[in-house]
Amino acid sequence: MLVLLFVVLLEPAFRLVYAIAGAPSDRLEDAAAFFLGKSLGGFEPSPYVGFRLVQGKDTLLRADGFVSTKEVTKARTEPTIRIAFIGASTTQGGNEKAYFGSFPYFVEEMLHRNNLPAEVLNCGVSAWTSAENLINYEMNIEDYAPDWVVIHQGANDCQTRLYKEFHSDYRHMRRAFALPQPGRFHRFLVEHSKFYTWFLLRTNGIPNNLLDLATQPLPPEKEWGLAPEGVAAFRRNTENLFRIAVGGGAHVLLTTESHNRRPKVGGEEASHGMRKSMDQYNNAVRDIAREQHVPLADTEVALDFHGEYFKDYVHVSVEGNQLKAQVIGRALLDAGLRSDPRYRPDPKDGDGVDH
Repeated sequence: MLVLLFVVLLEPAFRLVYAIAGAPSDRLEDAAAFFLGKSLGGFEPSPYVGFRLVQGKDTLLRADGFVSTKEVTKARTEPTIRIAFIGASTTQGGNEKAYFGSFPYFVEEMLHRNNLPAEVLNCGVSAWTSAENLINYEMNIEDYAPDWVVIHQGANDCQTRLYKEFHSDYRHMRRAFALPQPGRFHRFLVEHSKFYTWFLLRTNGIPNNLLDLATQPLPPEKEWGLAPEGVAAFRRNTENLFRIAVGGGAHVLLTTESHNRRPKVGGEEASHGMRKSMDQYNNAVRDIAREQHVPLADTEVALDFHGEYFKDYVHVSVEGNQLKAQVIGRALLDAGLRSDPRYRPDPKDGDGVDH
């Protein structure tokens, strides 16, 4: 009872100070949702892929975990060009405009301007690696029978190489987690008190983010390395995703993942070999494209001299994603979409791609 009385007395003052300070309420809301067993920061536990996006604030997020501008059914109801974009946060959006700042959205808009009935599934999920993308495609997205699959991944796989031991299934990095099931007393306090929720955050009674739960702690920085087996595992996952997509009747467009070649001094990407690792992954993607005779959109090259577009080592601004969309859109058109009888570029705009 003393705890309850203490919280009740402090709650009005805390809310007033918190509001005056202009502190964001989202963090407290996400923390409360997690503690109450609902979700964590827009994520929820999920079998086989560990975690997935949860429906809620994002009205464009569909039941099967992808974002699209309209409801998409597994069975086609009209003759569309269905394109599934596979990746992580750099595909999901990676900037303040979320989906509307993502390159899949800009590709969709470009194809629409050319009278091509594109139907885009943005399957990017923040923090996913090539392992989660592979599993999700085989068990979920393949059911939507996309005509094209665009694969844009690699950045999150880099972290898998920093641990002392490396396992090709990434179990050395990933761990399962479950949402808590608080008792009635604690549930009541979190449901009604922002102060108590804030207190739990400050005392680590609630984790700060998803990765605190889903990822094993990194070893000390002095012990970081780049496990050479990581490149083979990434290549295997990418090749298997390619084979499954092609086996299901889809065309595949591979992409390299752009990264900032001018990192800030002391930045994270400089300390753990992000650039070297991404170069190795991108070269593996180029090799697969060449060996399998599939088109490649080299976004790494396109953004190589545009450090101003990077928000960190891989996430880019809206302008950066517009440039990615130019490269990917051109690759899709060159790979066959210009031959579609519905393709009619605007005479004033050309095909909407800068050549």
